[in-house]
Amino acid sequence: MEPEKLIPIEIEAETAPEAEPQPEPEPEPDPAPAVAAQPSADPAVATTLHIPASDESGDETGGGEWELLTGKIRTWFDSGDFQKQLKQYSSPLKLLAGFLALLVVLRIYAALLGALESLPLVPGLLELAGVIWLSRFALTRLVRSSDRQALLASWQERWNSFRGQS
Repeated sequence: MEPEKLIPIEIEAETAPEAEPQPEPEPEPDPAPAVAAQPSADPAVATTLHIPASDESGDETGGGEWELLTGKIRTWFDSGDFQKQLKQYSSPLKLLAGFLALLVVLRIYAALLGALESLPLVPGLLELAGVIWLSRFALTRLVRSSDRQALLASWQERWNSFRGQS
């Protein structure tokens, strides 16, 4: 049995018909810049400072920005409005403190769960305890219609109490 000889076949690619050239659109004239209305500035940030960089990079002053910042902070503390500003910013500060406290609690919770997960048999036992609790809950409170209605009514009452509607 002789091997068959392969004959190369050339395939010519079909060419798409050339599209007719489109005339270029005329450039539109640049619109005149509109004068934007200046919003009224908050008195706390009404001034804008432009401080040029200093040429002396070896000097300890660093171009005067540090002195300007410390001067502004000294002026702010010397003005005697610290109590007024503390009252003004108390709600955002409380929100920030609450957010940071929540972040710390979540980090501790995640570390605790990670430590429990690393112990042998603990994740499986906790899952088994959850399944047992759920099945007991379902058998005692979800089998009869009257028990389900009482459970839903208590949940609705708790929700309304939480929302402040009771």
